[in-house]
Amino acid sequence: MRLISSIIPNRKKTRRQSFFKMRRKRITLCLAIIIPLAVFIAFSLSNAGTGWIESKFNVIEKHFMELTARVGLKVDSVDVVGRKSTHKDDLIRALGIKIGTPIFQADIKHAQERLELLGWIKTASIARKLPNEIWLHITERKPLAIWQHKQKMFLIDKEGEVIQRTNLANFDHLPIVVGQDAAQHAAYLLDMISYYPSISNRLKSAQRVSNRRWNLYLKNGLVIKLPKEKLDFALHHLSKVNREKNLFGRQIISIDLRVQKRLTVRLDDKATKSVLAEGEDT
Repeated sequence: MRLISSIIPNRKKTRRQSFFKMRRKRITLCLAIIIPLAVFIAFSLSNAGTGWIESKFNVIEKHFMELTARVGLKVDSVDVVGRKSTHKDDLIRALGIKIGTPIFQADIKHAQERLELLGWIKTASIARKLPNEIWLHITERKPLAIWQHKQKMFLIDKEGEVIQRTNLANFDHLPIVVGQDAAQHAAYLLDMISYYPSISNRLKSAQRVSNRRWNLYLKNGLVIKLPKEKLDFALHHLSKVNREKNLFGRQIISIDLRVQKRLTVRLDDKATKSVLAEGEDT
């Protein structure tokens, strides 16, 4: 038994020794990491007020950017997709990334924010295309109407967002919407009118009345007073009666649709006639 014991080591003792040996290694490794880190933190805190940390990181970052530029990682071109109406100078100024800039130094996040502040741009996506290209995809807003408010004119899209405030001569083919909340409600009105070409092709402007309904002004001076509710029914009724009676071709000053199922016209001679929805003669 003694002979065997001397040849085969005690397993419990061996495991205990291995455990303590591994433990000592772990403690030594932790101390090797913690002590230098603690010294660095203490030194950094003692110099925090002097900007020592920031200056060191800035130096490292500067050298890194210079190194990447030397190996070809710098902006040589900007590829723009989706630009039709956005002015080129406005785009370049908002992008703020110059040719020759280290590509990793290009501030993509803030460039995107600046681009989306431009009136024409609805969304902007920017990406680095290594080694030397900036890729920019923009979605532009589509002009819907000219919004007149407080004697000023604005080009707006279907969401009521202002696209442009000056140089609106190229958009005089668009209808004018007038009123404080007209910009927010214009898309629904114009979408409904688009189903009736006899009205939409003659429309010059639309005025929001008391923030609840619209008056339409046709190119021949005719005024159409729409109801607050059931706009689709009123437009359908008007289109039908016009097709049957040629209302838009007569000497009529106004057409009143504010009362449901009734169409009232005012003639040049101040006479007034009512045409019921079921089609009385005018």
